[in-house]
Amino acid sequence: MTNEQEFSLVHFTDITSKVASLSPPYKLDMILEMFDEITKLFHCLGAAMSFATSDVTQKLAHVRNRTQEMLDAGILKGDRADVTLQKDVMLAEKKMNWHMSGSDGIDKKGKEFQNASRSIIRLTWFLDFVYEMVAYMRANETETLPTAVKYAYNKVLADRHSMMIRNAFKVAVIICPSKDTFLTKVSGNLTQEQVNAMWVTCEENMKKISDMLWAFYKSEGMENLP
Repeated sequence: MTNEQEFSLVHFTDITSKVASLSPPYKLDMILEMFDEITKLFHCLGAAMSFATSDVTQKLAHVRNRTQEMLDAGILKGDRADVTLQKDVMLAEKKMNWHMSGSDGIDKKGKEFQNASRSIIRLTWFLDFVYEMVAYMRANETETLPTAVKYAYNKVLADRHSMMIRNAFKVAVIICPSKDTFLTKVSGNLTQEQVNAMWVTCEENMKKISDMLWAFYKSEGMENLP
C-alpha cells in the first residue's frame, strides 16, 4: 500500500484526468489536491528542487488560508467544498483589489498574508514545469534526468526567478537523482507499460489544464500579478 505522503502516479493520473474532464470554473479543492501531488513529485527530485517543494507548500497554505478567511468574513458564500478557483476565489480577490498586492501581503500585513490569486498563478508555473519535464523525458529517452530538469527550469521558471535562485538551482541540479532512481520512486509496483501510458495521459491532462487556466488569467488581466 502506498504511503499517502509519497507521490502516486496512479493518483496523479486520476486527479489530473478528473480536472481535465471538467469545464471551468474548477472546484478549488480538486485543484489543490493536484498541486499536493506535485509537491510529492518534487520530493522525488531530491535537493535539486527543494526550493520548489518549499515554495509550492507555502503557496498552497496561502490559498487555503485566504479562502478560509474569505469564507469566515462572508466574502465567499456557501460550503467550503463548493468554492471554485476562478469564479469564487480569484474574482472575489479581484473585486476587492487584493489581487494586486505583492509579496508583502494584503494591506502589507506580511508574507503570510499574500493573496491567493498570486499564489495560484505561481502554482501554475510549477504545473507547467512538471509538464515540460515529463514531455522532455518522453521525447528524449536517452537524456538524463538533470538534463530534463534543467530544460524545464530554463523554459518555465528561470526568467521568473532572481539571479540568486537561478545560481542556486545550477548548483543543486547537479545532485539530482538518476533517471532510473526517479522513475523507480514514482512508479511503485507498476509495469513499464502502465507507467508509460500514465505519463502520456498526465502529459495530455497537464497541457489541457494549463491552457484553460492561462486562458482565464489572461481574460481577467491577471496573468502577471506582482
